[in-house]
Amino acid sequence: MDILIHTLSGTATATVIAGLHPCRPSQKTKIVLIGAFAGALPDLDAVSLWSGFDRTIGNFLGLAHSGREIYFGKLWYSHHVFMHSLLCDFLFTLLAVFIGGWMYCKWIKRAPDIWSGIRYLSVYFLTFFLAYFSHLMGDLPTPGGSWGGINLWFPSEEFTGGWGYTWWWNNYDIFLLLSGCTLLNIVVMISWGKWERQLKYLPAWIYMLTIGLICFQLYQRPVNFNETGTGSKEKRSLEIQEEILGPELYHLMRRFDEALPVYF
Repeated sequence: MDILIHTLSGTATATVIAGLHPCRPSQKTKIVLIGAFAGALPDLDAVSLWSGFDRTIGNFLGLAHSGREIYFGKLWYSHHVFMHSLLCDFLFTLLAVFIGGWMYCKWIKRAPDIWSGIRYLSVYFLTFFLAYFSHLMGDLPTPGGSWGGINLWFPSEEFTGGWGYTWWWNNYDIFLLLSGCTLLNIVVMISWGKWERQLKYLPAWIYMLTIGLICFQLYQRPVNFNETGTGSKEKRSLEIQEEILGPELYHLMRRFDEALPVYF
C-alpha cells in the first residue's frame, strides 16, 4: 500500500484506542498523532530508493550496494525486510518504552521512578505497536515483488504475503474507507459529551466494520496482480477503481492523485 494509506491505517487504529481510553482531549490528540507516525514508519526503509541516496547516505556509510540494489534486495536493511517485521515493531516499541519512561521520570513529571513513567505512558506505547502492526498487515495483500512479500518473521528468511490481491497504489477505495473511519471516529469523540460512557465502543465498531469492508474490497479484485506486467497492472488497477467508485468520484481522486508528489 502507499504511504498515505499506511498513515491512515495507523491513524484509524489510534482513534479506537483514543476512544476507549478515558483521557483528556489533548491526550487523545497525541494518541492519534502517534498512530499516524507509527503507521508510516516502516516505509522508512524505502529511503535507499531516493535519488540522492548513493552520493549521501550510501557514500557516508561506505555501502557496497547501490540504493536501488538495496531497495529491491533481501539485505536486512532492504525494503520489506527488517523494518517490515514483528521483531522491528517490538524493538521500536521497547525502545520507545524506555526512552519515554526515562524522559517522563527525569524531565516532564518527575515521577519517582522510570516504571511510573512507563505505566503512565503505556497507552501511547500500545498505540505505537498496533499502528505499526497495521502497516505490516496492509502490505500482505500487495504483490510479492522482488521480495516475495514482507519479512514478517525476521530474522527468519521466510517472506509472508505478496498475495497480489491489489496493486501497490491507486487504492482509492481503501483510502476513502480509512479516511471515513478516521473522520467519523474523531467526530464521535468530539461530540459524544455526556454519552461518552455509552458510546465509548462505537469507534471500535466503526473500525471493525471498515476493516471488514476493506477485506471485502480486496478479495473482490478481479485480477491477480502477481501475474501481469507492471504497465498493465497499473492500468488494470485504475480501471478497477473506476468501476468501484464511478466516473465522477474516480476522476476526482485521479486529480487528487496527480497533484501529490508521492505514489498514491
